[in-house]
Amino acid sequence: MDEYVRIMNRITKYSLIALLAAVACNKVDIPVAADYDSNEIVFTTKDPKTRGTNVSEVTSANLTTFNVVATSGTSTHTLIWDNGVFSGSPGGNFTGGKYWPAEEVSWNFYASNAALTFSASGTTVAIANADTDVVVAKKESASYMTINSLTFEHILCQVGTVEMKAPEGYTVSNLRVSLEPIYSGTYNIKAGSWARGSASAAVFIFGTATAGLDIATAGGAVKSTDNDLWLVPGNYTLTATYTISKGDFSKEYSKNAVVTLVQGQNNNFILPDTDGDGQNDDSNIPDPSNDVKDIVFSIEVTPWGENDVPVNFS
Repeated sequence: MDEYVRIMNRITKYSLIALLAAVACNKVDIPVAADYDSNEIVFTTKDPKTRGTNVSEVTSANLTTFNVVATSGTSTHTLIWDNGVFSGSPGGNFTGGKYWPAEEVSWNFYASNAALTFSASGTTVAIANADTDVVVAKKESASYMTINSLTFEHILCQVGTVEMKAPEGYTVSNLRVSLEPIYSGTYNIKAGSWARGSASAAVFIFGTATAGLDIATAGGAVKSTDNDLWLVPGNYTLTATYTISKGDFSKEYSKNAVVTLVQGQNNNFILPDTDGDGQNDDSNIPDPSNDVKDIVFSIEVTPWGENDVPVNFS
């Protein structure tokens, strides 16, 4: 019996060594939460993708707290608890603590840096303005008594840069670009879908209603910096107002087009780009040659005529 125990101990020892070696060779990362209670609900988070350079966008560095709704069920949900505040992921926990029940359950988690509203058809986020980057994550049928991973996604459209090129030989000044109307909306995290709400006034993404910006170099392009602006996805009317000049000719134009803003993308505007190649089509700004006409003369000098002058001596 003693020999059997000795042999089993040796087998266990070498098996453990082999397991540790395999883990080391494969670089397996095991997430460990500080002071993690096996019954406590804990998450690790995956970073929202960075879309631009805006100081207000949500990244892994500043997503330090978020709200979580817990539900049960599949097609129809039942609320377990509402808007628990989780902080410090990975290795963080809920304010006041949230724990798994003693018996195994199948729960769904919905998370966002914005306030959440429970509904039996799906937890939602309401967007009332256009100045906040909102991210959401969901973990349906979460693993019982383990650390669950949340992948956050941007649900709005970021408004990026605006670029316009002056037609060759011309200058463009007082450029103002707006999008309208600006919508509120409700995003269903479970369904991954938007419901647009009410519309409000236009927002300027280049210049202001009373002050535009100039493209100083003829034939050159001007590009604005990223806007700290996030909108509900969908179609908008873009209006560009600008003045084209050449010599002492000057005329203001106002053009509009329907544009589609894509969710989770940094949407940049190239004015205009009629063929979708990402390059300015300066012949369509519009072509000012229809308006700019040089002052031209045709010249003709009438020939001398012949006049016989009668002379009568007295």
